[in-house]
Amino acid sequence: DLGVIRGHFVAAKHHAVQELHEIWASLWHVVCLPHEGRRGTIRKIRDYFGEEIGFFFRWHSFYTRSLLSVAMVGLLGSLVRRTVMQGHEDLLSGLHYSLACVALLWAALFNQHFEEKAARDRQEWGMDDLHGFVEACPSYDPDVREWLRYLCVRLAVIGFCCLFGCAILLIQALQELERKQHRREGFFNRNGQVVLVVIIKLAGYLWGKVAAVLVSFANPRTQRRKNDMMVKVLAAVKLFIALWPFLQLALVRPFSTFTCADNLEEVARVSWKRYDKSSWPTEALDNFKRYTFMQQDGDTCVYTCFPASPFDDKPWSHTNCYQELVDNILTFYVFQCMASLVFLIIPILLTRWHVRQELKRAAKAGSAGGSSSYSLLQFQAKCL
Repeated sequence: DLGVIRGHFVAAKHHAVQELHEIWASLWHVVCLPHEGRRGTIRKIRDYFGEEIGFFFRWHSFYTRSLLSVAMVGLLGSLVRRTVMQGHEDLLSGLHYSLACVALLWAALFNQHFEEKAARDRQEWGMDDLHGFVEACPSYDPDVREWLRYLCVRLAVIGFCCLFGCAILLIQALQELERKQHRREGFFNRNGQVVLVVIIKLAGYLWGKVAAVLVSFANPRTQRRKNDMMVKVLAAVKLFIALWPFLQLALVRPFSTFTCADNLEEVARVSWKRYDKSSWPTEALDNFKRYTFMQQDGDTCVYTCFPASPFDDKPWSHTNCYQELVDNILTFYVFQCMASLVFLIIPILLTRWHVRQELKRAAKAGSAGGSSSYSLLQFQAKCL
């Protein structure tokens, strides 16, 4: 009545929604990738949701299909390891390096190939001047010193990464302390993988909240600059959070010192105290020596990563760090899958609950003489 718009939303096109549901969005197509072409699903997604959403599914579809080639190489490597290299474990390191080179080559080719496809899509979709229009950020304050706030944001990013890195180092230091005290059943050795995953997920969640505040605090001039800054701030820290615990275990920890003693035999006895020395194989000390070094005072020290038991007496035997790394990655992967599934189901259940509550209110309104049904526009407004 007052001529004031309190809110607005873009109305959906029912026939377009039904078409997308039938060819792409239904649960029956959950394992089907959007296909390309002028009449393909990607084009219909772009026509309905816009270029940004269309490009996301364009990249996701291309990425998933590209994984097929590297997955086949990995499967071939696994078969070679279990058949041809059976009994020739000393060649495993060469196989690992070969697979790593294949992965690096695949990543480079993937990026180059997608850039070419993206350039064609931008030209076909008329996106060459997509960033020609500069949208001002509504919260921009011209009286604020931007350089000082940008500096504060960078310091906050570095500080958060340092704090997270110290937390991981503290957990691993407590694990090492329990090992040195020969308490393999201590809390951090027994639950270290779970504690690590919880810290990773908690730190990622907290940074997602902090990043939004930092980007607003930085006072970006345009909306595009704000979006770019949000991507950089989020990606930099979340990549560090996801990778540092495993990289530290694989690349840094092997060069730290576990313990020192007067001679090699004493160091081995301390490291393998759980095992009776009389049952050690004759080659155990010779292979254990590869993981030790001499100090200037003549003491013999062993690095933190060494064979978990004297019975791992082959030069290619996995160290305790390798086994811990595998356990950590496996725990993180399982927890990530479970968390993704849970947080996928929760919104569905909440949406169903809200819909039922709304239908109950509509039924009560109908019994009181009001309307008990919604128009399509009213239904869309309730969903937003």
